[in-house]
Amino acid sequence: MLTLPQEPQAYIVDTDRAPGLIVARDSISGERFTIFDGGRHGYDNMFCDTYDCEVLDRRTLQRYAIPASPLILVFGYGVTDDEKEEFAPDAFDRVALINGERMPWEQVKRDSIDYIALYYVDANGEKVQIVDAELA
Repeated sequence: MLTLPQEPQAYIVDTDRAPGLIVARDSISGERFTIFDGGRHGYDNMFCDTYDCEVLDRRTLQRYAIPASPLILVFGYGVTDDEKEEFAPDAFDRVALINGERMPWEQVKRDSIDYIALYYVDANGEKVQIVDAELA
């Protein structure tokens, strides 16, 4: 986590060892789910960066101390149909990812997130930003 002098809350950020992993737990069912995996989600992870799977699998979670709260996710997208030819889709309209997998063009546009922000809603109904990350 990163604390900034001008901000009352800490931000969730990557570490020197591995990209961030944000997991939430449903306050009613107890179910845990991944909100964002900085080692697997977003544009850079699809086309630029690679990580050792063992490093990603060994990341430990650090609890962000907020009460059960609504969460708000904001995503930014930058890949458009105007750029399609730059991604050199094959005859089946699939694009090669950095890991060698191929993905349908329409899914590339959806999954190649280039920005993420995460907020929680505090007891006063105010949005408090805890993630602000560029992914491309």
